[in-house]
This record gives sequence, C-alpha cells and structure tokens, in this order.
Amino acid sequence: MVQELQPRFFATAEKKKWENERRIEGQVQKEREEEGAPLVDIIVNVDCDFLKKYNLKPDTAIRSKPELEGIFQEILQNDPILQPGDSAFLIEPHLSIVMELVKHFLENKKIIIFNLAASFLCEYYPEEVMYLFENSDLVFGNDSEYTAFGKIFKVPANTNKDLLSSINAHFDKKPIRTLVMTRGKKSIFVLSNTLIKEFKTTHLEEDKIVDTDGAGDAFVGGYLAQFVRNKSIQDCVKCGMWAAKEIIQNHGCNFDNKKVYGL
Repeated sequence: MVQELQPRFFATAEKKKWENERRIEGQVQKEREEEGAPLVDIIVNVDCDFLKKYNLKPDTAIRSKPELEGIFQEILQNDPILQPGDSAFLIEPHLSIVMELVKHFLENKKIIIFNLAASFLCEYYPEEVMYLFENSDLVFGNDSEYTAFGKIFKVPANTNKDLLSSINAHFDKKPIRTLVMTRGKKSIFVLSNTLIKEFKTTHLEEDKIVDTDGAGDAFVGGYLAQFVRNKSIQDCVKCGMWAAKEIIQNHGCNFDNKKVYGL
C-alpha cells in the first residue's frame, strides 16, 4: 500500500551534484540516508494554512522526519506532480518504491515527470529507465541522453527530431506525451502530441559564462515553475532558458535571489 511508504519520500527535494555519478552505489546511498534525502520529488501547490500547519516556508525542501509523516496524505489531495529522482541510487535500490508511487499516480490520473539525467543510466538500467519513461507525461533530457535511450531499442533516427518522434512512437501507452530535449547552447526541441517545435536559445557572451554545472537542472526548474501554473510550452521553455542563463553566470547553483522572472 502507498500509505506504508509515508516515511520514505517527500516534497520539493534539493539536488546535490556528485563529483562522479558512477560512484559505488552503497557509498552514495549511505551518505544520502545520513542526509535524510528524499527518493523522489513530489511537486505540489499548497495554501498558507498547509504551510503553517507543518511550520514550513514556501519552496521548502522537506526531509525525512517522523513528525512529518502525516504530510503525505495531504499532499496527495492537492493535485501533486511526481518527478522520480535522477540518479543511479534511485533506480536500482528503490525502484519498488517508485513503482508503487507510479501505480498510485496512474490510478488517480496524476502527472508524472521523468528526467533521463545521465546517458550511462540507459546503459546500466535499460528496463528501469524504459519503465519510468513509458509511464511519464513529461520527459526531460539532453541530446546525448535521448541518443543513449534510443539505442536501447534501436530506434531509427537521422536527426534529433526523428529521434524524438521515433522514441515517442515506440511507447504508445501514453499517446499524449511531452518530450523536451536540450542541446547546450543550441536550440531546444519539444515534442508534444506528436508535433515538434524548435525554440532558439538566447545568446550569452562567452566572457559572462562562469560555470555550466547545473544548467540542465536550472532549465528543468524554470520549465516546471511555469508548467505548474498551466502556462504554454513556449512560456515554460522561456522560463527554463532564463533560469539556465542565470545559473551559468555564477559559480555552482548560486544566484541573485532578488531577481524575479516575469513573462
């Protein structure tokens, strides 16, 4: 039962970049358990009364704490969006938990988002990645990650657009699915309901680029910030590009928190 999993996953998780994504899973998992880190992200809009009840602030990362176990059932009442975590320590040791969550979200017609995250995951965990992909409504990845994913079942593709179309056609369980492909400073492709749109990225002078780590995650964050507001794909992509552009002009994931995005 999903209810039995209450202590195991929580909302709006913080992400941590490991120096080497191929580190021994046992070591990574041990460190994350000590941090009380969540296994998946559950994105949800709540009102002020909800925040006051659990003594939370907006955009709080909720960690695994016994006193917060009751938060889960309330979260499920507020049209949440499930975003499975994006590293190897989730896919292998915790797939059963994610599968239980996916089942619940499918039965209740909730939105599931998946981030391909890294090309090597497609190589080491092909069946697990395909399971998460076929059940997702919105998928993020860069061109190399989609290429690695396509190799699992050898989809025909001469271009990135062909690749997205072929991958989507291969999984007909959800005929209406959105695939987002980033390509660094190149244009972004978005497939939605079999149609593909291309969005040009905004130019940034080379001397202003400080650190590109976190650019992909920032893009996803910006995209989802508008997605949960039911904005158009164009607005979602625009905000994602803005967030990524801000991040790469700073070291790590630091940024000027006084800046506010506006459509």
